[in-house]
Amino acid sequence: MTRYKRDHGLVTSILLQTTRPQTWDLHGFFIRLGALATRSMDETSVVSPPLKKFKPPPKPSETKFRIIIALIVYSAILGSILAFLPEEETPLDTIVIIPLLVLAVAWCLFDAKQRDHRVGCLMKLLLIFVFAIGFPLYLYSTRGIESFKTLGLSIGLVAIMFACMIAAGLLTLFVCDTFFPGIIVG
Repeated sequence: MTRYKRDHGLVTSILLQTTRPQTWDLHGFFIRLGALATRSMDETSVVSPPLKKFKPPPKPSETKFRIIIALIVYSAILGSILAFLPEEETPLDTIVIIPLLVLAVAWCLFDAKQRDHRVGCLMKLLLIFVFAIGFPLYLYSTRGIESFKTLGLSIGLVAIMFACMIAAGLLTLFVCDTFFPGIIVG
């Protein structure tokens, strides 16, 4: 029997003894309670219920960095996927681009949370439906003139994403052509 269960049983028995009308002995109650409080706690008798560790949520800046990494990784995956798609425009091209938009809008929302800036409904609609206009407007509304620096960094990120996408696509084509000839027709 663990100490936790023994103590719970002792407290229950003390409370039951004090709630019965025939055993209302306050002096005995306090003696039993003192014995419970001063009980020796050696290493073998100390067993407590497991505590769940509290892990605080990540900071918005950490989340923004994770989103940037996810954008780069997804663009590399997208390059491998697009290597197998036909070169003409298909509705599937639009579908595979949607996660990039979702990650970019999520970055904006976490950035607004980090800067204690409220993103209005119109700005959210602009970010979702016309990202090319909404993103620079969002940056200007949160950073002012410093938004041009962030816009330049984001254009650099887009260039890195395209480089990863092209490299992953070329690597996929090379591996498929080398190890599985005839899979890629074109």
